Amino acid sequence: PVPTGPQSEDVCYGLLRGLLDSGRRVEAVEPALGLYIASDSGELRDQGYEDTMGLIVVMPPVFNQDSEVQVPDIPSDVNVPDRVRLLQAYYRFVFVGAAEVEQELASLVELKRGEARDPGLVLMEQMVFAQAHPEASKRAAAQASLKRRAQTQQGTWTEVWSRLALGAALLRSGDQLDAERGVIELIHIVVRLHAIEPGLTLLAAEMANGYLAETGRSDWGAQLLRDAKMNLAGVNATASDMEIDIDGE
Repeated sequence: PVPTGPQSEDVCYGLLRGLLDSGRRVEAVEPALGLYIASDSGELRDQGYEDTMGLIVVMPPVFNQDSEVQVPDIPSDVNVPDRVRLLQAYYRFVFVGAAEVEQELASLVELKRGEARDPGLVLMEQMVFAQAHPEASKRAAAQASLKRRAQTQQGTWTEVWSRLALGAALLRSGDQLDAERGVIELIHIVVRLHAIEPGLTLLAAEMANGYLAETGRSDWGAQLLRDAKMNLAGVNATASDMEIDIDGE
């Protein structure tokens, strides 16, 4: 079990950032869950945590790789908050295969019975159901909910999350028109929302670039990647300058 307290939060957050910076987003789920557990108050001190939703902004349930790494399970005999178990189940659901989907859905239903619904969990469910629910009607309903969020919460990290999930869902739909719509969702992030969370802007650009390269538009995809990387580099340079100023004082 992860010990609670500020020191554990710092360790989990450092590992989370290191994995994200090296492009290992699936592996970063584990320290993200540890970060939730480490907070003995139930509210993280900072660490990119959005207290209204109770979510870590840098860790939406959206991934841009076919990875052999899977979201780890939490053993039943480990004492962790029910909400953390449900968050872990949502992350796992994105990777569910056809053979396991019914079992994973049953597990989600069981976990939801023991946990009060809150806005963050609702958003997580909409995002993973939009991408991976086996029923087309459920996927469509979740996508419609995310579209409403994107339209009514413009300029926020919630819009970024919603468009990321929509982009991922539409790209994996198998339909060319849907895939084109998915790329448009991701371009919104790169062009309009790049200042909100640059790491997620890069994720959006990587997802769009993969599809554009496959469909003979690699120049467009490469430009999106360049823009996202320049934005991220600029943010990192600004952060480094601020650290130098603080040290100098």
